[in-house]
Amino acid sequence: MISQVVIIDDEKELTDMYVRSLRQLGATDIVAFNDTREFLKDSDKIDPAIILLDMNMPHQNGEEILEIISQSFPQSSVVMMIEKNETESAVRCLQKGAVSFVVKPVEKDAFAEVILRALEVYKRYSSELQIPSTGRIEHNSFFSNIITCNSKMLEIFRYLNFVSESTFPVLITGETGTGKELFAEAVHKASGQKGSYVAVNISGLDDNMFTDTLFGHTKGAFTGAEKPRRGLVAEAENGTLFLDEIGDLNESAQIKLLRLLQEKVYMPLGTDRNVKANVRIIAATSVNLKNNVKAGKFRKDLLFRISTHCITIPPLRDRKDDIELLALNFYNKALLESGCLMSAALPQGIGDILRNYSFPGNVRQLQAIMNDLAMVTRGRKLNSRDMISFMRRHDINPRTGTKENLSEPFYYAGDFPTIKKMESILISSALNHSKGNITDAAKILGITRQTLHKLLKNLDKTNN
Repeated sequence: MISQVVIIDDEKELTDMYVRSLRQLGATDIVAFNDTREFLKDSDKIDPAIILLDMNMPHQNGEEILEIISQSFPQSSVVMMIEKNETESAVRCLQKGAVSFVVKPVEKDAFAEVILRALEVYKRYSSELQIPSTGRIEHNSFFSNIITCNSKMLEIFRYLNFVSESTFPVLITGETGTGKELFAEAVHKASGQKGSYVAVNISGLDDNMFTDTLFGHTKGAFTGAEKPRRGLVAEAENGTLFLDEIGDLNESAQIKLLRLLQEKVYMPLGTDRNVKANVRIIAATSVNLKNNVKAGKFRKDLLFRISTHCITIPPLRDRKDDIELLALNFYNKALLESGCLMSAALPQGIGDILRNYSFPGNVRQLQAIMNDLAMVTRGRKLNSRDMISFMRRHDINPRTGTKENLSEPFYYAGDFPTIKKMESILISSALNHSKGNITDAAKILGITRQTLHKLLKNLDKTNN
């Protein structure tokens, strides 16, 4: 029996046809909405396994509704119903969490196939997630090493679940320390590939080192090559090769990688014969490859090849709901490794400090901070002196939790700035840092939101 299916389509005639087809497939719990406003009003009354979502509707289109669904029903499998000229929008929807799409008018066999596939994805995804009473989401299998309760992260899991069995390359982008390799390992696990997972950081490799590392060499290929060497591509045969920091790859190496991706062949050093390769490439970078393409540092055709499937891991400052979960996990892990008992909670006051910190080093930095805290506290309470010492060691401002730069001397050129001028500069900088969020800007400045509003009004009067 198929679990609840929800249909969102403004054409009632089509909706009735979908209902009849679903009943033939064994669905008994079907809810249909012919108006997106009705869906939004009654969304708290449904618990769908599958959602059929039309792309073109009045009030809000399917792509906009999909973003709401991803927040409210992260476990549901969404199937987009599109017109022939909407494939570009459908691809965007797949990247945002939809599991599939069908082109209207939908043939009966195609409809049945897409529904059964969506149900399979739903069951698979649901079996991998358990939501205990604490609200923390645990991942039993493929994503077990990634701790999160963040909706953006869950959207990424859904997308990767869908594309994991594909043989096409995956590009993972994100700031340093966000955990890109953890996601690469998860994709490999989910793929079901029989071969090994092999990872290499290719930053700083020149052309010869890149070729030797990835493709290997024959005996006598160069001075000192006394034995043949299998490259990492051969090591990852029938598996996954993870290339970290691909944005640093030089032009010549980019061409060789492009050939590997396009033709599935490579040439070890010391030979003029091609070797066939059966390996999936997952690449990661912390730089903006589109900007590198514009600057002539990265090949456009290679970017297209490596980004068939792509995700961007959000920085920790955009996942504030994950900070304390991760912090407590790292804290307890460090306590256990030092022979101490685990703690049920973080030391008092630490959670507030961490939530207000920007974490330029992301999850990796948080882990280092919590390792230090565990060694200092050994699970006991922090006194005020230890708290201040801890914050100073990690350059965290005691009032706001933000990074301090007070060790740097203040330089100026020309006329010395007035207090009023510096006030304007500080407020502008805080607003830029918080992306216009008044509450966050006030925290950075160490003042109340009301005070910041007054200062902004005064600045407006001065400027006018």
